[in-house]
Amino acid sequence: MPSATTQTKKLLIIGPTGVGKSTIINQITNSSLTIGDTSAHANISSVNCSYNGIEYELFDILGWFAAESESITDQVVTTFNAYKQLKQTIQKLDFGIHMLICVISDKKVTKNDVATIQLIYEHVFSRQIPLVLIVNNKHYKLTNSSSIGWIEKHEKEISETFGNIFVGKYEMAFPKLTPLQQTAQDSEEILKEKERVSTNSKTTFFEKVLTHSLQEGVKNEASTISTSPTSPRKSSPLVEIVKLCEKVNSKQAQKEISSALQNLYHIPEQQALKEAEQIIKECNISH
Repeated sequence: MPSATTQTKKLLIIGPTGVGKSTIINQITNSSLTIGDTSAHANISSVNCSYNGIEYELFDILGWFAAESESITDQVVTTFNAYKQLKQTIQKLDFGIHMLICVISDKKVTKNDVATIQLIYEHVFSRQIPLVLIVNNKHYKLTNSSSIGWIEKHEKEISETFGNIFVGKYEMAFPKLTPLQQTAQDSEEILKEKERVSTNSKTTFFEKVLTHSLQEGVKNEASTISTSPTSPRKSSPLVEIVKLCEKVNSKQAQKEISSALQNLYHIPEQQALKEAEQIIKECNISH
């Protein structure tokens, strides 16, 4: 690990909308930011903090929405549009990124969540910077010690879903008191637990998450940093179709996409042609 320098470490935080990316940043830095209010880029906000003499800048990028259904077309279009918007926003940045932080909640992780994260990490950053997973335990219940431990309970599922791409996996919670808890006889004890859980989450971020940004690595074209190679999970059919949509020539789009759909999803030719036609239309494939 190299010695610390005065260079500000820039950390990019991604994740689906509603998982609590902004909440985590605001709680950690005592801020009240919203997307776009501190940056020249409408889809990003940022805030600075320091720890152990090192300056950090945290970038909160606009999240993506879940697909409306499990249909192939909805999954592909939702993932393609999310990936395209994120990629364009990231490529407009005129500085290097030292670490990528992926935030998910303790709810179900969708197929397009997984695919979007893989596409950004593998095809924008080429797996050349540390990737950290943060699970925001939005449903943490005060006075219930079993509320924490989501990662331990889902370790196998995370590994099977993402592969070995995370250099660290951490759980955080910033619980709120319900009106009933605020007026309960033991409200003072509940408040103390709330503060303890929130403080532990902040400590986890500063003492564990941030250490990964001190690894050597690379960002994109703008800076050079290096990290040990990771073992990604084999690309899903969804990832492969989105990659194809990004590079396919419009004249050959329907043929190539329908053929890939047949091979990857094992669907009949006529269904594949219809799905491909709709995907091309909704993804506005014209290059």
